[in-house]
Amino acid sequence: MMCAVAPECQLIGPSTLKELKMTVTTTGAERTNSRMMLLHLLVLLTFTHVSCDTSHVEDETTGKSSLTFVFDITGSMFDDLLQVREGAKKIFQTVMQQRDKLIYNYIMVPFHDPRILKALEISLPSSFIYVFTDARSKDYDLEDAVLNTIQEKQSSVVFVMTGDCGNRTHPGFRVYERIAAASFGQVFHLEKSDVSSVLEYVRHAVRQKKIHVLYEIREYGGEMMRIVPVDELMTELTISLSGDKDDKDELDIRLKNPQGQTLNKNVYTQEGGTIDLKNVKLIRIPNPQPGLWQVTTSSRLKHTIRIFGHGSIDFKFGFATRPLERIELVKY
Repeated sequence: MMCAVAPECQLIGPSTLKELKMTVTTTGAERTNSRMMLLHLLVLLTFTHVSCDTSHVEDETTGKSSLTFVFDITGSMFDDLLQVREGAKKIFQTVMQQRDKLIYNYIMVPFHDPRILKALEISLPSSFIYVFTDARSKDYDLEDAVLNTIQEKQSSVVFVMTGDCGNRTHPGFRVYERIAAASFGQVFHLEKSDVSSVLEYVRHAVRQKKIHVLYEIREYGGEMMRIVPVDELMTELTISLSGDKDDKDELDIRLKNPQGQTLNKNVYTQEGGTIDLKNVKLIRIPNPQPGLWQVTTSSRLKHTIRIFGHGSIDFKFGFATRPLERIELVKY
């Protein structure tokens, strides 16, 4: 087993059928303070060498993504780290069992203040980035650079907030919401004991390609209904509803299939990766019936809904002034 701690200039090396890598990006004091803490996580995984020469791996990365964890390494996040360690092990095992692997590499970016821009820069296009923190951002002045990079790389950023971040109207908190909206991600407000629920969902999400359907940030509570089209190529329908910690028991999702029949919650609560917490609801419907589904949500306070599907076919587009060999080279 080899462990590579990558300086900021380094990029990921080639993967093999038998190995999947994790890259750890650390700098200065972060490297000194975080190494022992991260060792508990990294020792569970297999690594390969990290190299700045990536010319020979471009073909291997085509159509694949990075799974990136951006993790707050302050002392208050220690309990979260323990859950991420166990969750990462399960995710790794799931990916290695796949015949067609969608994840090319793992990347771990430890920080004292959120370093989302660095995570986006070193991850492959169309990657899955999960930010674990209990504090609002202190470098929100980098928002424009982050949003531009999201537009270029088309990656999704999900924030897992496990603490009381104080004033939710503070620019350091609102920037999370804007980044999540721009990247078709989400902001989850969780108790520290619930982090494992999100990681269990991630384990299921990395199995198939994602198809974006709907994303809405709703500033006010109430009941809202949306019609969601599902075709025969969609292998799974996922509805995610995230509310404020103070929303308590009023956050809810109700579904009707194309025949107008209301789905009993027992139909989907047994599915792995389903989340049923007071302020986070995530429903997975495997092999949904083609047609128009009715999704009704209720919430007392501000909330976000994200609806997407999984399937074997996805659509990517881009613009270029000359013919290119790979879709990853276009500008979005």
